[in-house]
Amino acid sequence: MKEILIVGSGAREHSLVWKARQSSSVGNIYCAPGNPGIAEIAECIPIKATNVEQLAKFAKQQKIDLTIIGPEDPLAFGIVDHFKSQGLRIFGPSQQAAQIESSKIFAKNLMDEADLPTARYKTFKPKEQGEAEDYIECEEIPIVVKQDGLAAGKGAVVAESKSEAKKVAKEFLDIGIPIIIEEFLEGYEVSLIALCNGTQYFPLILSQDHKKAYDGDKGPNTGGLGVYAPLNFIGAEEAMKLYKIVTDPTLRALANKGIHFRGILYSNVMITKNGPKILEHNARFGDPECQTILPLYDGDLINLIENVLSSDFDQIPFKWNGKFGHCVVLASRGYPSNPETGKIIEGIEDAIKIPGVLIFQAGTKIENGKLVTSGGRVLCTVGIGDTLQEAAKRSYYAASKINFDGKHIRTDIGKQGLKFCNYDSEVDIV
Repeated sequence: MKEILIVGSGAREHSLVWKARQSSSVGNIYCAPGNPGIAEIAECIPIKATNVEQLAKFAKQQKIDLTIIGPEDPLAFGIVDHFKSQGLRIFGPSQQAAQIESSKIFAKNLMDEADLPTARYKTFKPKEQGEAEDYIECEEIPIVVKQDGLAAGKGAVVAESKSEAKKVAKEFLDIGIPIIIEEFLEGYEVSLIALCNGTQYFPLILSQDHKKAYDGDKGPNTGGLGVYAPLNFIGAEEAMKLYKIVTDPTLRALANKGIHFRGILYSNVMITKNGPKILEHNARFGDPECQTILPLYDGDLINLIENVLSSDFDQIPFKWNGKFGHCVVLASRGYPSNPETGKIIEGIEDAIKIPGVLIFQAGTKIENGKLVTSGGRVLCTVGIGDTLQEAAKRSYYAASKINFDGKHIRTDIGKQGLKFCNYDSEVDIV
């Protein structure tokens, strides 16, 4: 039986542990550092996700057969390179390959070199504030200002005025962070997630995240407040077109630079009137995409990852169960800028009893014997159903059962997909 280590502490990692627990080849599962929800189904180890050396030491001591990385920070810190140098088996991209997420400028340059479809842009270094302001002055509004580097999904600002764009640019540049200023794209977003080894990959079903803080896609960007999958308005053929437009050439472009990408490539794509445009690439499972998609896969997660690591793509069963997943994130008041914490959480016991509902915890901890909030995104409710409507009803009903002071949810998750529920038509991507 395999010993598994999953690194991270969010709802994404909770769902990875939950799915790994179903594997017939798995013995013990450890999660570092984990959370109270994960602790119910795995052994949580109090090691930070970025403490690469201690994680490798633990993996050696426990004779871990496979380590799976959840969040982006350990990848940027070079955890995969360190584990491999210690002879440890791990699933995730190298530090060099993870630049596709950890450096937006690296990713944009790669898209340029490979002639991949993306928004028109220009990069600026910290000493180029004057040039950045001049560039903004010549561009149309709204305009997007992005910081280089990791920002937990919150490093992009859509500025509605030139003065706002200049202010945001100055804030980043003043603290030494390079920026990208790019054109604002209109359309709808799609998440493409693939398990990759070099230029080969296994594509997951398409999903749609909701990144803005408030209903109607208003407010600041967040790490994601809800997802649904699959997308009922994009057929299988059109979905594969997207992967061939985005994932294929991205992996080839990395390979041409001598970078072998082994792990998760998760691409945010905007479908515009002029076709798909890549917004950004990520080097790990999306959150909350992961906890929405995994319940729809009837295959064995650990076998899937092992087959990818061994390049045995022909052995991977395409085992989707034909159901829909709908995820609602319960966030703290003040998220994403200044979330309140320490609020007692009630009702999980009632919510988990609802048929077709899964609960994955994120920003939670035990304090004085009570489960309390400890972060911006507290937990998520995932509804599974034969239709998107059924899945949405279940996730929202479960969300209504769980309460804490300052609870915030979006009430329009899946609105675009629900519009298409009464139609048989599908959308052409290109």
